Amino acid sequence: MNIVIRRAVESDLPPMVEMLHELLSLEVDFEPDRGKQMRALRMILENPGCLLLAAEHEGNIVGTCSVQTLISTAEGGLSAMIEDIVVSREFRKCGIGRRFLEEAERWARGRGITRMQLLCDETNLPARKFYEKTGWDRTHLMNYFRFLQSLVASGQK
Repeated sequence: MNIVIRRAVESDLPPMVEMLHELLSLEVDFEPDRGKQMRALRMILENPGCLLLAAEHEGNIVGTCSVQTLISTAEGGLSAMIEDIVVSREFRKCGIGRRFLEEAERWARGRGITRMQLLCDETNLPARKFYEKTGWDRTHLMNYFRFLQSLVASGQK
């Protein structure tokens, strides 16, 4: 199967939005919103500190991976956050996810980044197994977040 991993371009975004919609539908912490996902993908695409990858098969986008640069006080330098990896259901177990991770790591190393990290929904057992199989270590850190927009709308600060 001939699958090309490459940097995404603007015309790749609509199918990527649909893949993100499917992913976010599985995660209990988020409500999928195609408009928000399109806006975010455009921001990633335009930001030189980010990488947006596409997996293409016969002219169709069958996967996406986004990576963002952060500053790590623990590392005293740059780190990278893999925000999303999504592969279309019929193309899973074809090595696309592994190739995304390899390309993301190559990109990060080229920028002097010393650590990569990602978040995974704890209920997404196939993803957790995949990350562990590809050499990622689970940490003791827990993720917390606070939605600021809903606080502004409700009058809280």
